[in-house]
Amino acid sequence: MSNKRKLLLNVFFLCSNVALSFSSLTLSPDYISSLSCSALDSIVYDIFDNDRLHDPAVKLIVDELVKQLKEKDCTTIAQGLNLSGFQYYTENEIITARKLFLEAEQISRNTSSLQHVYAHNQILLGLTHVTELQYNVAKLYFERAKDIYSSIDNTIGVVDALQNIGLVKIEDGKLEEAVQNLKEAEDICKQDEYCTHLGYIYHNLSRALLKSGNMNEAVKYLDLAETIWTNNSFHQGLFFVAMSRADLYQQQGDNDSQIFFMKKAIDLSERYHLDLRKHEPYKRIGNIYLSLHQAHNANEYYLKALDFSIEMSDADLEEISSKVINYYKRNNKGAKLEEVYERLIDFYRERELIANSKSDIIFNVEKNVNQRDDQNSELMTTLGNQKTVLTFVSLILGLISFFLIVIYSENKKRKALLQQVESQNVKLNNINNQLAKSTQTISTQNKQLEIQNESLKNFASIASHDLKSPARTIKSFVGLLRKKLGAQLDTSTSSILDVIDQTSHNMYDLIQDILNFSMVENDAIKITACKVTDVLGGVLSDMSNDITENNINIEIRKMPSSIQADKSKLKQLFANLVSNSIKYRHPERDCIIEVTHEENDAFHSFSVSDNGIGIEKDFQEKVFIMFEKRTDNRNIASNGIGLAICKKIVEIHKGTITVKSVAGEGSNFSFTIAKDLLKEVK
Repeated sequence: MSNKRKLLLNVFFLCSNVALSFSSLTLSPDYISSLSCSALDSIVYDIFDNDRLHDPAVKLIVDELVKQLKEKDCTTIAQGLNLSGFQYYTENEIITARKLFLEAEQISRNTSSLQHVYAHNQILLGLTHVTELQYNVAKLYFERAKDIYSSIDNTIGVVDALQNIGLVKIEDGKLEEAVQNLKEAEDICKQDEYCTHLGYIYHNLSRALLKSGNMNEAVKYLDLAETIWTNNSFHQGLFFVAMSRADLYQQQGDNDSQIFFMKKAIDLSERYHLDLRKHEPYKRIGNIYLSLHQAHNANEYYLKALDFSIEMSDADLEEISSKVINYYKRNNKGAKLEEVYERLIDFYRERELIANSKSDIIFNVEKNVNQRDDQNSELMTTLGNQKTVLTFVSLILGLISFFLIVIYSENKKRKALLQQVESQNVKLNNINNQLAKSTQTISTQNKQLEIQNESLKNFASIASHDLKSPARTIKSFVGLLRKKLGAQLDTSTSSILDVIDQTSHNMYDLIQDILNFSMVENDAIKITACKVTDVLGGVLSDMSNDITENNINIEIRKMPSSIQADKSKLKQLFANLVSNSIKYRHPERDCIIEVTHEENDAFHSFSVSDNGIGIEKDFQEKVFIMFEKRTDNRNIASNGIGLAICKKIVEIHKGTITVKSVAGEGSNFSFTIAKDLLKEVK
């Protein structure tokens, strides 16, 4: 970094810190607005280069910085948007962060000088999907970043992308693949003297190996990470190492060693003021003491964890606060309980998460406590019931004796009834014989129908094969004619051959589409538990070339963890709808496709919407009818079968499919899938 840039950055943060220290001064925004584009560009890159992303001064002025970048049309608008988005990402405002990342993507994607920014942008977009546990989608972004970094010979970027791919696979349970990716990153990093990622790589390798049960290898890589970070005085890394060593001893059931290393992590966090999940080691030590029935010691650590959870607005706040409240309630600590309530009320009011009444916070926080109390009450009831079992056994034995006497007297009456039943049985046997003959006849007819259905399936396959052959032959002869005529081929004849060639090609596609429709209708449905994110990940992977070449933006909202469906047919359904959105995209704007999910007691409901050319109102009623083709002045090739196949797949899944569209603005295809398909199939 040049001395000029260093001086500029130091002056900039000096002004920012003055603005923080003295509320009456407003130097920071004025100072930013007075800077030139080159100065603003330097600040943006230096924030990333010097790891100032968590600096309070940076958080205070980022929005003003991005505003000035836009107003002055600076070259680092995209990187500034990435910076602003990252601030929202660290505060768990994922939707706002992703919106800014997508805006940066639009600017940097097709600009050759900004490919390093575009690659960084893909990493950030991938991280937003990791937060929502959409690992397959995140992996696609990280892999795209790796390809871009490779194309511009950015070794550090390739290592960063490989690390993120490995981390996603660790979270997704694909541990062997994760180890392969991380070792590939290790090999590259060792060859670059400027690569600073080696400590992270070794630490993540240790995590993957620990999860897979390879304890010795995990310890080896953890030692390597600790050595590198100790030599570089990287205290945040040493915090991670201490927590990982605690994980290692947790697997071995060694509570004392766990507590030792978590206290070491606490010491590092407090001594060097690390901006981390500080509550985590306190909470885990509290959990250990609670498991050892040392409630007082547990509560001391839970209180410290509560302090940091409130300070950092952490997602574990509700769990930790419920444990503290539970302790004070059981030990009649009314004053302490009141203090906790007041702190939580202040926290939630500041973030406008509750109304201005104490009852709101008490209801929200004590919900977990009450659930635990209900479980304990149920357990105590069960134990009480066990104490009364012997009493009931004696009573039951007396009742059994009484019932034996009653049964003996009743047997006499039953003998008379049995004689009547036997005479009725003779009549029923005659009726059953007649039913058996009818059943045999029906069974024979069903077998004949099965044979005929099988013949129809074979006919569709054989007929399609036989019909494809003439189409291929016609196409081959067109090629031979062109070759034979050569220079003698005039324009008119060439046009005729083009028509023949295109017609044979269309006929071949039509035959294939008809076969696909027949297979959807006739193939047996195979219902299994499907992970929708895996299915969509497969679709996006198959279409990756089209998506990249046409600059397609695909947003996948939170999907259900698993649904009952035929996985191959579900993939075909999503593929047809996404392909349609790409095919009928608007020529004058970037294509944006959104996949969403809702559900009720009976159905899963999915929608695939786009901002394409839309569908005319008159044609929307015909769009799912086989061979109905829309009129389009762009001459897009279509056989009118794709949406008919979609309709058939949805009907097989006991659902419905509809379309809402405005011509020139876009379309929304919605379909439902029944939740009780396994029961229906049985």
